[in-house]
Amino acid sequence: MRPAVPEAIRAAMIAALVCLTPGAARAEDRVASLTAGLAFFDPDTGAVMRPESGRPVGLRVTLRDAVTGRAPRGVALAGWIRPDSAGNTSCEDAARGFRVTRRIPLGATDLNGVLLLSANRDGSLGVIDPKLNLQSSNMIAAAVQTQVPDTIAVDTARMRALLRFAGKDGLTAFSLLTGAVTPVAPDLSQPSDIVASDGIGVWAASGDGTIRRIGGPALAPIAVAPGPGPVELRLPADPDAGLLAGFGRGGGLVVVEGATGRIVLSDPARAPFADLGVLPDGTVLGLSGDGRQGRILFPDDPGREITVPLGFRAARLRISPDGRFAAAFAPGGRGIA
Repeated sequence: MRPAVPEAIRAAMIAALVCLTPGAARAEDRVASLTAGLAFFDPDTGAVMRPESGRPVGLRVTLRDAVTGRAPRGVALAGWIRPDSAGNTSCEDAARGFRVTRRIPLGATDLNGVLLLSANRDGSLGVIDPKLNLQSSNMIAAAVQTQVPDTIAVDTARMRALLRFAGKDGLTAFSLLTGAVTPVAPDLSQPSDIVASDGIGVWAASGDGTIRRIGGPALAPIAVAPGPGPVELRLPADPDAGLLAGFGRGGGLVVVEGATGRIVLSDPARAPFADLGVLPDGTVLGLSGDGRQGRILFPDDPGREITVPLGFRAARLRISPDGRFAAAFAPGGRGIA
């Protein structure tokens, strides 16, 4: 994401991005059956836009199999933006050079890499681009809050961080590109948790015992517990699963499709969990409220619950992306199951 992308390089950027499939020689042969598209969007609103000088812009690349229409797996995109110049090599030659040298063309702006977001004890926020470490400054955005956020969720689709402050209504959005700070969902009462991912967008838990999506097509709030109370949210380890789970600290459970709001599993009377995780098929693995038992629930038979004695008191549960392994443990304690 970088400001100001001239319209003239749209086709060139598509060609460069598509040609960078990893693997052995003749990668071009493997992408010949792919169709590609490139769209520019406003990182703050998500709306399609025409790039303008001085305005942040997001790039959305879409790759599809020309026959099935499905997105390919195992394709890692690499891309850059360079000035439109008569001396430029072709995008195909630049891509071949990158696969050999792992260096982008001279004068180009790299679109790959990571940004590091820090929240400091004095309430200051900063975004660092490690690619700029040897330049005069590597910080691209900064802001100051009156207190340290209790929860931070990064919305990469809109290049912002959502901040939750205990005891305050609504959320605060911090732009990772400009440092601008704006209020979000001011009607959200005493939020207790927030999560974000490309597949589901942004979801928040309200103090009234419901969860709701922030932004995107409007969805009605979804009840987790029978009454008011804090709710915690969990995402699957598999980023493509598209689900999220909410559980009330006083009891109650719901598993939802993040993109549509469809309820996969709901039980407001479910006994409290100490922690839980959700698998891509909606199966829930959790810890009992006292942390001494593992609990397994299936979306097609929610009335049936399998319990597994752990032999110690656990407080946290982590699940592998494929769902084959789960580890229960207590931070700072002894024992793991």
